[in-house]
Amino acid sequence: MFCVECGAEGKTYEGVCLKCLTDRRALIRLPEYVDIPQCKRCGHFQAGTAWAEMEVEDAIRNGVARREERDALVSGATLTALAVEPEDAMNFRVRAEYAITLADDQVPWEAATKVRLKAGVCPTCSRRAGGYYEAILQVRGDGRDLTGEESETVRALVQGALGARPDDFVTREEAVNGGLDLYLSSKALAKRLAAEIQRSLGGLVGTSSSLHTRRAGRDVYRMTYLIRIPGYAPGDVVEVEGRLRQVGSVGDSVTLIDLATGESDRVEAAALTGVTPRPVETADAVVVSREGDEAQLLDPVTFATVRVPLVAPLPDDAEEVPVIRLEGALYLDLVRLAAKG
Repeated sequence: MFCVECGAEGKTYEGVCLKCLTDRRALIRLPEYVDIPQCKRCGHFQAGTAWAEMEVEDAIRNGVARREERDALVSGATLTALAVEPEDAMNFRVRAEYAITLADDQVPWEAATKVRLKAGVCPTCSRRAGGYYEAILQVRGDGRDLTGEESETVRALVQGALGARPDDFVTREEAVNGGLDLYLSSKALAKRLAAEIQRSLGGLVGTSSSLHTRRAGRDVYRMTYLIRIPGYAPGDVVEVEGRLRQVGSVGDSVTLIDLATGESDRVEAAALTGVTPRPVETADAVVVSREGDEAQLLDPVTFATVRVPLVAPLPDDAEEVPVIRLEGALYLDLVRLAAKG
């Protein structure tokens, strides 16, 4: 075979040798300018239809790859190197190097362009600036105000949840009578947060919806999630059905441990609505002696020796044990004892 252009013998592509082919045709072509939108609020770059956080050079590489045009003879191409020369903070001269596959041959190729970063606003920041929200998460104390510690726990859970999806955000937070109202960007975020708060602080979750608008002929609803945080927490002592129980864990159901017997069971949180913890003192008591299913402990307040039922096993070498003092009586602090292993 010979080239119809220069007469050189050897392999040809559509009748011409590789040199003549590359002299008259651009195997990969880049436009004179590649414009890459960057959100002026959050700094994310647009990549196709999505927006994402990335380094400038990664955004340039992505933008250049999306705008390259390949000749019909090119069966494959790999971007092997990218030289980026900044003109200023928003403009860059770029030279791209490729390894091109023509039939069974590997051919090096270079193409140049100018990349311009264009300031814009991503959809998430646009919605945030416009006060957009799909759901309200209402966090309340059960018959009381939230404590400062509970409010901070809720805020920490919110911050932890926001990293899951880039388009999740809190439109605003309002301190209201009894707790907090959080206006959230999506129903999914509100539902996820309600479940996380319930696992952490306990309580009951209720939902309701209201018609917000119609879009494309369909009703669009806003959701409200209401979670009422109980007055008790793990370690607290409550009275249920005339018996003193220590709260072991909280959630949509609650683990209760009988202080007199050590037996535990789970109760639906709804059955404990309005239950408040008993005022107790917690301390460590010196173990004086043990005999059978009882131990003699030194009352940390009166310093009297008191017999306390061993409703849970003590470590053999325990010199002190955690106790609860309630109305002059001592009980093993079963939650703290379990935590000590």
